[in-house]
Amino acid sequence: MMPVTAIQHSDALILLDAGTPYIVGRKRLKASWTYSSTNTPTVHVGFTVIFYTGSDPQDEAARVASAVDVGPNIRTVEVAIAPTVSMVVKAAVRARYAGGSVSEWTVLPGTVTVTPEVIAVTPTRVDVQGVTGALADGATEDLDLAISGKSIRVLRIATDVPAWVRLYTTAAYRTDDSGRPITSDPTPDTGIFGEVLTAPGNLELDLNPSFYGSNMDDPPAGIVYAAITNKSGGASPVQVTLTCVVEEN
Repeated sequence: MMPVTAIQHSDALILLDAGTPYIVGRKRLKASWTYSSTNTPTVHVGFTVIFYTGSDPQDEAARVASAVDVGPNIRTVEVAIAPTVSMVVKAAVRARYAGGSVSEWTVLPGTVTVTPEVIAVTPTRVDVQGVTGALADGATEDLDLAISGKSIRVLRIATDVPAWVRLYTTAAYRTDDSGRPITSDPTPDTGIFGEVLTAPGNLELDLNPSFYGSNMDDPPAGIVYAAITNKSGGASPVQVTLTCVVEEN
């Protein structure tokens, strides 16, 4: 028999929730218990603690966090969760013994109602830059532009010399499009989500509507695949700047 205390939650910790443009408050759940047994200390090897919803501690799908294994001298466990819906959480503990055997789950008395704490945030506008090596007029170089997320809305494209800039969802689509002349439109559904041609006196183009694109690697990566063609009329490196809003972290 294990007398136990109720679970509780502490103040929220605010963390950016990956993949969504909002912040979720992180809640901490704490379980404490005491333990006595007629088994010798060398037999008892520790405890497993779970936090769950519903009525069945054996239902793994109802767990709100991974099970926590601790040593035989530990009597308190804390976990952190970032709930997106309200839930009533319980805790249960079982003892683990040498050889792999375990006791039955003991449900701790008490429950705690955990409510989501979602705080809307305004995505930040950032500049993403890349520069090619020295290119002959009409020559092209591929650039992999690092971004802080996996989907972006491009508001402005600027180059320091006239250039033809294309943006793609994958490197493979960029390769497939590499033979297309500037006078031809891209084939539909070939992964290009934006292209511009800058010119003398018009090196900075504000996009309306803006270009929206996502990295479609598997798994997605924080990369925009770009192809840059020098159109300055002479040999030159090309610096490209994307002013964008990251919409998927």
